[in-house]
Amino acid sequence: MVRKSTKSIIRKSLEKLAIGAVLLHASTQVAYWANDAYHAVRPSEVRASFKNEFGVPLRGWSADIEERRDVIDSIRGVLRIEQSEGPLHITAVRIESDKYLKKSLFEQIAGTFGTGYSGCFFRPTGGIILKPSANPETVHHEIKHAKAYALLRTRPEFHVRWRSLTESIAGKDGYDSLAWRICARTKGLQYLLRPQVRIREIPPSLVWAEGYEIDGFVSDYARTNIHEDIAELGEQAEWLKLSLRYPDIGRQSPAITDKFSLAEEYGLIPPGFSKFKEIQDIYFCMFDGPRGQLLRANAVEFLTASEEFLALYPKTRYEGELLAAQGMVLQQLASGDNERQMLESAVARFETALHLPDHDNNLLAIVDRLAVCHKALGNQEKASEYLNVYRMCVSR
Repeated sequence: MVRKSTKSIIRKSLEKLAIGAVLLHASTQVAYWANDAYHAVRPSEVRASFKNEFGVPLRGWSADIEERRDVIDSIRGVLRIEQSEGPLHITAVRIESDKYLKKSLFEQIAGTFGTGYSGCFFRPTGGIILKPSANPETVHHEIKHAKAYALLRTRPEFHVRWRSLTESIAGKDGYDSLAWRICARTKGLQYLLRPQVRIREIPPSLVWAEGYEIDGFVSDYARTNIHEDIAELGEQAEWLKLSLRYPDIGRQSPAITDKFSLAEEYGLIPPGFSKFKEIQDIYFCMFDGPRGQLLRANAVEFLTASEEFLALYPKTRYEGELLAAQGMVLQQLASGDNERQMLESAVARFETALHLPDHDNNLLAIVDRLAVCHKALGNQEKASEYLNVYRMCVSR
C-alpha cells in the first residue's frame, strides 16, 4: 500500500508540474502576442519610421527596441544597403529578447535545445529574428537567405546552376549530411561529431588553402547546405572594401569566383562587385612605389577606371569609398600649374562622399583631408571648420 501511495504521489506531482509548465508557457505566449498586438495598434516613433522606410514591422519588447536605439540604427544601416541592391523579401524584423519568459515558443525551444544563433530567417512567416547582439554581418546573412528563397520561387534555375558549380568541384557529397546538420545544431549532440574526411586532389595553386576553400566554399559553415552556402557568400560579398583585400580567395579558387559572378548576375550581391574587385587590384598597385609612395601612372589608371565604374554603376554602396579614394589621389597628385584645380576636384569629391549615407569608416579621414585641402587652397575659415569637426569626432 505504501509503495502504491508513493507512486501515486509522484505521478500526481509530475502531473501538477506538467500542468504548471504548460500554463506557464501558455501565459508567456499570450503576453508575447499581446505585446505584438499592442505595438501594432500603437507603434512608437521608432517602429513607425522603421515600417515607413522598409515596409515591414519591427517587432519585439520595448527593452530591446525603444531602449536600444543603437541596435536598431545598426540594423537600419544594413537594411538600407540591402534595399538599395534589391527588394528585401521579408515580412518582419523581430528582435528576440534575452529573457526566456519573453520569447516565442519557437525561440524557447531553439534556445533550450539548439546550439545557439545570433539570427535566423524564419521561412514559415518570411520574417527574420535577430538577437540584440547580432552584428551587421548576421543581418546581411539573414537577408541573403530571404532573397535566395525568393529566387527559389521565381527563378529556380538559379539554385540548379549554383548546385552545379558546387558539384563540379566538391562532388555530390560537398554539403553536410542531414544527420550531421541535426547533430551540429542540437545541444549535446555536437560532441558526437567527428571531422568529415573529404579526399580531394588539391591543385598546386591552392596548396595553402583551407579544405572548404579548395571545395569552393567561402567558409566551413557554407558546407552546411546550399542555402547556407549562398547566404555565407552573399554576406562576405558585403564586406568588400577598397582598402581591405577581401575576399582574396575569390581570386584563387575558380569555383568561388564563379559563385560570386552567379550571385551578382541574379542580384544577390552588390551590382558591379566583380568590376569593383578589378579596381581594387589597381588601387593596391598605386602604392608599389619606393616606401609605399604613389605611382603616378597607376594613380591615373585608378582615376580613369573608377570614373568609368561610377558612370556604369551609379548610386551603389561603393560610390562613397571610390569618391573618397579619388579625392585622396587627386590631393597627392596636386602640384605645379594644375595644383589648385586638382585640389578643388579633390574637395568636390570629398564633400560629395561626406554627404552619402555610407561614408562610415571614411568619415574621419575625409574630414581630415578636407581641412588640409582647404588650408592649401587658402580657405582658412573652411579649414578651421573641418578641423574642429575632426577634433570633436576624435574626442568622442
